[in-house]
Amino acid sequence: MALAAARLLDTCSPRRPRLVAHRCGAGEAPENTIESVRYCLELKVPLLQLDVMHTKDHKVILFHDVPLERNMEKLMGVTGQIHDFNYDELPPFKQLLQPNAFCPEDAFPVAVKELKVSLFEDACRLLAGTGTQIILEFWQESEELILSVLELLKRHQLLNQIAAWGSPEKASIQAWCRRAAPQIPDTGR
Repeated sequence: MALAAARLLDTCSPRRPRLVAHRCGAGEAPENTIESVRYCLELKVPLLQLDVMHTKDHKVILFHDVPLERNMEKLMGVTGQIHDFNYDELPPFKQLLQPNAFCPEDAFPVAVKELKVSLFEDACRLLAGTGTQIILEFWQESEELILSVLELLKRHQLLNQIAAWGSPEKASIQAWCRRAAPQIPDTGR
């Protein structure tokens, strides 16, 4: 992802700050949520990085969870993996989220207004037509997830806003992304 983002940022005007909202503004807004998408749009952040996953019942959501980070436990107070839960069974977010590891050590907790995990399609509706560039990261090894995301991107006419998509760690995800939409840069290019 960093390489694709760097290439995109190199095309920005030198007079404009090069802003990237990692996890869609984590640390200033609840990470990977509709709330954080709105926040970034209000600030006119030119490039958002979002993490997408799917639930047991195949709902595409905004969420970043890898076993090492245990975000379900940190953000919701439960153990497990996103793919173990149907969307309607997901517990709500805590009302105050501790800043993630990328935030300064003295960062304050972030208040959460919308406690439900956000659907990716809701983010698509907000981002469509804004011109905001988007980097999508996948952590679940699921070709079905990639194809579902691609369908939502097409439905909301967002393909031209995708700066890159893929996985920083999983070659299988990179291959599926290239096969599904070769016109979208991936993290390996």
